Amino acid sequence: MSASRFCLRGGDYIQKGFLMEENGLKFSAVKPGNVTKMERLAALWIPYMREIYADDMEFHDTVEELRAGLAKRVRTAAIQKNMYFELAENAEGEAVGFVFYALDRGGISGILPAGYGYIMEVYVAPENRRHGYATEMYRHMRDTFAGIGVRTMYLTPDSHSGVPFWKKMGFRDSGLTDPDNHMPIYVRGIE
Repeated sequence: MSASRFCLRGGDYIQKGFLMEENGLKFSAVKPGNVTKMERLAALWIPYMREIYADDMEFHDTVEELRAGLAKRVRTAAIQKNMYFELAENAEGEAVGFVFYALDRGGISGILPAGYGYIMEVYVAPENRRHGYATEMYRHMRDTFAGIGVRTMYLTPDSHSGVPFWKKMGFRDSGLTDPDNHMPIYVRGIE
């Protein structure tokens, strides 16, 4: 079932914890009280954080600190309407990655208006790369955004998330810079 079809039928599917299937991937919301999903997510989150901060000499977070930061994000997603933190599982039930995205209600002050879809984190475990999973994750987020009325998405790609990948997905450099992370803002409309 595609995300947009489901959203049109019943609204906020993630808050109800339903599974989504898109071309072999299943997406399921991670909730604070679900220990099994939290452990599966942490098994991806910790290597993700180590990977994206590999070149940052000041990054020294412990596993406990990384877990605490993850738990905070999952709690926030659980209480915020139209914020999604989801595990992506393949047909065998293996967690291959995760997505974290939201309707940006506040926008970026003076730069982007409220109402854009914000892709915060996308991760595919190294052993699962080059199988089309990131493309499916992107399509899932795009369809979810379309189902809640979002017409434009944005993200701030870094060298690990891959500017070439996001360009291939139709994102373009807006010429703007995010004042929080000082990275370029890439945007894409939703047809």
